[in-house]
Amino acid sequence: MKKFLPALALASIMAAPAMAQGFYVDGGYSFVSIDSDGGDIDIGAVSARAGYDFTEYFSLEGEAAIGTQDEEIGNIDVSLNYLVGAYLKAQYPLSDNFNVYGRLGVVNAEIEAEGFGVTASDSDTGAGFGVGGQFLFSENVYARGEYTRVDIEEVEGDVFSIAVGYKF
Repeated sequence: MKKFLPALALASIMAAPAMAQGFYVDGGYSFVSIDSDGGDIDIGAVSARAGYDFTEYFSLEGEAAIGTQDEEIGNIDVSLNYLVGAYLKAQYPLSDNFNVYGRLGVVNAEIEAEGFGVTASDSDTGAGFGVGGQFLFSENVYARGEYTRVDIEEVEGDVFSIAVGYKF
């Protein structure tokens, strides 16, 4: 009996996080504000994420965004060609329907500027970190909102996202 109780306790601890395991996908809209010497550049993007919850508390997720709304500064049109990232996500359930999370990862983005008949683009890799919340409408359907700070070489930006997703 002395050996059975610790084994039962260990099995119950490992079974609870196993119930939270699974794949998820979501899609939404991201508002990107890039810090620039000439002022902020505000760009819109369609975003998608796919991830895997290893436990109730930890996930790994990938993200991709494609620019949909450009900003014109003077006679120069600035756009986001893409932003991709991979994140480790730590989450904590505050209730059965709501959790908060933080994420830390690596991102790569390409920004393009076009004006006066000349087009130039540049891509680089850096860090991304942020916080958010997720509300579960049902066992499988959720909505999430988040803030992510992106720090790529000399470009820093804020990304505000809303999305609707599905857990498999």
